[in-house]
Amino acid sequence: FQSICAACHKPDGTGLIGPNLIDAEFLHGKSDAEIYAVIMDGITQDFKQVPPKGPMPAHKTSLGGTKVLQIMAFLASKNSAMSQPLP
Repeated sequence: FQSICAACHKPDGTGLIGPNLIDAEFLHGKSDAEIYAVIMDGITQDFKQVPPKGPMPAHKTSLGGTKVLQIMAFLASKNSAMSQPLP
């Protein structure tokens, strides 16, 4: 998280360019599967952050599936709203 995500979401996950990741408001999905897809594939349009601050890059190459799941576990440890099981 610190080396890839913190630049946009701050080291504590509270958001900067990217939205807050440790509150209960998820802009692009609430389930683990939806959040996983957002991190892997990115967001290039239909920005739901107000005001929109730009795209989220896809991280399937830079992180890969295992690291994305580790980041999701880290975020879930900071936010009980993310503790839903994968479908």
